[in-house]
Amino acid sequence: MAARAFLSGVFLYWLGLSAAGAAPLAVAGGIAQEYPQVVQFFPDADRFGDVAGDPPAAPVFRGDTLQGYAFLSDAVARIPGYSGRPIKLLIGLGLDGVITGVELLEHQETILKSHFPKGSLERFIAGYVGRSIRERYEVGSGRRAGYVDIDALTGATVTSMAVNHTLLITAREVAVSRGLLEVREPVRIAPATVRGDHFQAADWIFLTGNGAIRRLLLTRGDVEQALAERTATGPVEPLTGDRDCHPLPEGDSCDVFIDLYYTYLNAPTIGRNLLGEPAYERLLAELKPGEHAIAVLARGLYSFKGTAYVHGGFFDRVQLRQHDQTITFRDADHQRLDDPALAGMPDFTERSIFIVHAEAGFDPGAPWALALRVRRMVAARTGVAVTFAGDYQIPADYVVRSARR
Repeated sequence: MAARAFLSGVFLYWLGLSAAGAAPLAVAGGIAQEYPQVVQFFPDADRFGDVAGDPPAAPVFRGDTLQGYAFLSDAVARIPGYSGRPIKLLIGLGLDGVITGVELLEHQETILKSHFPKGSLERFIAGYVGRSIRERYEVGSGRRAGYVDIDALTGATVTSMAVNHTLLITAREVAVSRGLLEVREPVRIAPATVRGDHFQAADWIFLTGNGAIRRLLLTRGDVEQALAERTATGPVEPLTGDRDCHPLPEGDSCDVFIDLYYTYLNAPTIGRNLLGEPAYERLLAELKPGEHAIAVLARGLYSFKGTAYVHGGFFDRVQLRQHDQTITFRDADHQRLDDPALAGMPDFTERSIFIVHAEAGFDPGAPWALALRVRRMVAARTGVAVTFAGDYQIPADYVVRSARR
């Protein structure tokens, strides 16, 4: 720790020598002690506060004048990437809503580590510096009206989408909480429609690679830490899950709390490939106008279904969220996903289809999230619960959107 503090001090001193003969910039404490590179995000600042508030962020000052905020993305929202793990960013945000700096701190995107030149993700992320969070950005939007199109890293669409969501969602949450951005009522328009004529034969690698099937991966450590943060008495007992540990194809699964995948089935390229044509046609025939089908697949120690639906008729562990609405499922909304036909798909211990009814007003073209709730008893009649969520955005060419959004 002493060596780290010394190096941080040297780095800050060096940054202060902006010109020959110039006096060093005195940067006081706060987030800059742990992450000295944040000084580059605010070249005129001379003081950095501590990370605090809800959501957590550090104020940045020049004298007594507020310059903006610096924060860690995973402290605001943990949005999974292709690997199912969050991408950790250090972000600077000006008072005008402009991204003043962003740096990649940590990621588990193995596809990038093995198939892309070093620095590819860093260069992609750097492209957000100078952009305003008041604009709406979408990766691969195809010049969608009202959106700024972001070119994805070729071959890493899901990772690109995860970075886009992580940066913009967390920055907007910080901005709204600090009064930098007003919360506007969404414009209600007709939902997007599925392109029934758009079909492409695809396998597991293709559909997980283009974001049609998304992943949320949680280890026991992730869940234990989240539960401990919500428990006043400190750490909870180690989790055991709902099942015994069984090896997964990629190795020992004893630390995998849940490895969960989810997707939207109405789109032919997803539903027909995953279910097989006969099962897909049966599903469409069963759906009433305005209804939608979501598939959830998982393996690991934890069951996303639980047992509440057996006794109480509803699923208390899994929900769907869109806009400000939470959609819950009853036992009548559920069916098993038997005999999947998707080539290359790994084995799962749970496979389910959930039906979203028309009255929910679900829009398949708008972003949504699958929320997973984990509850743990910490005393005789006292429990603590945490919710993890994975984002979803359907590939743009699978739907036809309204002109206004």
